[in-house]
Amino acid sequence: VRAGDSLVVSVDVENIGALAGEEVVQLYLTDLEASAPVPIRSLQGFDRVFLRPGERQTVSFTLTPRQLSLIDRDFRRAVEPGAFEVSIGGKQPGLTGIADARTTDVVSGSLEIIGTKKYIEN
Repeated sequence: VRAGDSLVVSVDVENIGALAGEEVVQLYLTDLEASAPVPIRSLQGFDRVFLRPGERQTVSFTLTPRQLSLIDRDFRRAVEPGAFEVSIGGKQPGLTGIADARTTDVVSGSLEIIGTKKYIEN
């Protein structure tokens, strides 16, 4: 992905259970090489889907340059070249405990922004 371009990320969601149900598919983004402090991960999209047993649906999200940006040390919003982790699923990546649904999974992948730093004006 070139700095300043939007990116479409898609995932197939399937109901492997015996009952119909809803899932809230969430997209989290982690900037692995930020030059300034950023959150560990940030929620950048979500979509609620209803699936019958055995049904599969593709869910797509568009990541805009603003969503891939940070506030740099000069207090300007910019998209920087570097590596990102994208996680999509029914929960935050790494979530465990009583709120963790056994039937909900998360898939993760990486992307790299290339080019030069691009500033975003308002």
